[in-house]
Amino acid sequence: MDLAHNFVLADSRCNNQKRDRLPACEHLAAWTERNAQWGTQLGDALGQHGIVGELATSNRVAQWAYAQTEAARGLTWLRADEMVPLAAAWRDLIRP
Repeated sequence: MDLAHNFVLADSRCNNQKRDRLPACEHLAAWTERNAQWGTQLGDALGQHGIVGELATSNRVAQWAYAQTEAARGLTWLRADEMVPLAAAWRDLIRP
């Protein structure tokens, strides 16, 4: 789901390395901090360009995706081709 709060600036190399992998807790922490600090402004600015921004929905989607990964004991993307187990700290990072 491409909601405004899910967009993250990245160069093409980093974006290609991450692909569709779920980010590790280090990235999740940065994403949630950015959204906590700038979420309203980000949603408003991108909304002016027709991009839907609903932080609560983005958080629910993220919570679902991380819960699925945790249940499957899946890996998360850290950098390049480095995958790491999902840290339990993810539950403290996503704000409703």
